[in-house]
Amino acid sequence: MARSMLQLHRGALSRDEDDTGCIKTMKMKITLTDETPVQQTYRSVPKAMYKEVKDDCTDLLRRGWIQKYSSSYSSPRVCVRKKDGTLRLCIDYRELNRKTVPDRQPIPRADDVLESPGGNKWFSTLDLGKAYHQGFMKEESQPLTAFVYTLGPV
Repeated sequence: MARSMLQLHRGALSRDEDDTGCIKTMKMKITLTDETPVQQTYRSVPKAMYKEVKDDCTDLLRRGWIQKYSSSYSSPRVCVRKKDGTLRLCIDYRELNRKTVPDRQPIPRADDVLESPGGNKWFSTLDLGKAYHQGFMKEESQPLTAFVYTLGPV
C-alpha cells in the first residue's frame, strides 16, 4: 500500500538536492484587502556576505526555483544563517501579510491530531525541504511575492 501511494504521488517528492518535487493538486492563492501594491526597498547586505548572497540568488535562478520578474510588488530579502552556517533565503513579507485576507481553513487542534491515528501501524512525516519552491502558488499570485535583492528585483 505504501509503495502504491508513493508511486502515485512521486512527482511531489524530491529525488535529489536539485529537485524540489512539485505539488500540483494544491495551489495557493493570495487574496489582498486592497489593490495598492506593497513596494519596499532593498535592504543592504553586509559586505562580507555580498558574494554569498549573489551566488545564492544566481543558484536559485539557475535551478529555476525563482525567476526574474517585473512586478509592482516588492518585498526585501534578509540574510539569515542556518544552523550549519549556510545562507537561508528569507523574504520579509510582513507588509504583504498585513494586506492579505486570512485563509480561514481551520488548523486541527493538536489533541485531535494525536488521537486520530489510533490503531494504525505506519506513520510518516514529510518536510517541504525547499520552502515554497515546491510550486504550489497560483500564477496570478506569483507577482505579489516578488522580492528585491542586490542585482535588482526577482
